[in-house]
Amino acid sequence: MHILNMRGGFVEPPPAPSVPDGLPLLISGAIYDFAGFLTTQEKTIQAGARVDASAVVDMLKEWAALRGLKLDDAAVLSWQEWLSPTPPEPPADLVRDAERYRWLLKQAWFQQAADRFDLPDGGLQNRFEKCMDEFIDAAIERQGGE
Repeated sequence: MHILNMRGGFVEPPPAPSVPDGLPLLISGAIYDFAGFLTTQEKTIQAGARVDASAVVDMLKEWAALRGLKLDDAAVLSWQEWLSPTPPEPPADLVRDAERYRWLLKQAWFQQAADRFDLPDGGLQNRFEKCMDEFIDAAIERQGGE
């Protein structure tokens, strides 16, 4: 994934850090601080879909300079992802079980298809694996979901 920076270019995002507990409050505080900064200005600016955004950007740059912030590579389109909780890694035993299951499916496929052919894209094998997934899921459901 690439992120769009303020100059209109795409850059590799830094690795997503673990979100400190106070980061959402920090972001909220910065937004309110910028809004407060706007109310201290002598000139009036307009913002909206039918108005050129350059006046807002100029004010944002002025505010950022006062706060010692650099906006060149701001994560304009991806900052929300940093606040989303990172899904936990699945337990290693579940990952290993899934690997074993996929390995067994491939072995079963090779035994069943030894004298047959497959489609160039592996379509028959993919259908076989999907069918087996559905068969196993149905059997688990009949046993009470365990």
